[in-house]
Amino acid sequence: MNDKDRKEDFEKCANEYERWKKQGNILRAAAVVLENCYNHNKDKKNFESEILTPLIYLKAKSLELYLKAFYIKQGNPVTKNGFLIFGSENKTHNLLFLMELVGLGYDEEQKIKLLKLTNAIEFWGTYPVPLNWNNWKRDLEGTELVYEWNIRDNQCLDIFLATLEAHLYEDGSDINMTVIPKRYLLSK
Repeated sequence: MNDKDRKEDFEKCANEYERWKKQGNILRAAAVVLENCYNHNKDKKNFESEILTPLIYLKAKSLELYLKAFYIKQGNPVTKNGFLIFGSENKTHNLLFLMELVGLGYDEEQKIKLLKLTNAIEFWGTYPVPLNWNNWKRDLEGTELVYEWNIRDNQCLDIFLATLEAHLYEDGSDINMTVIPKRYLLSK
């Protein structure tokens, strides 16, 4: 494929919301498997760094991808001159920004959760430390650190995910994409 055709194909594929939604579904399915494993483990304290950290990351990342899919579904192009863009940002994991970009509101408690989740994506995604010292152990305006995860945090994140799924699947055509096959779930 020549460069012109490759660029056109990239821009076409990048602007297909189904691709973003599907990738969000894949990460969410992986998170559900980890969550099931975590919930069925009696020694949760020793299991937290091995399971809880990637579980939160995968859920947060699926939320990011759902937000980006919804943005595209609203008719917004996400490429310019062969590069990804979201609103004014070339590359972003900022969930507050993305929520505002798609027109979804949030209250103060949800804002704190979204900041916490953005930090999880940026900090836990690839590297064991942030890309620079300014982001190391920063105070996020009184928010708890991500590893201080609780049931309310999880409920809030699941509500965000369910809300976005409702927007992404409003025609009902592929709502079952998010159902996790039973072979991946642990029995009780």
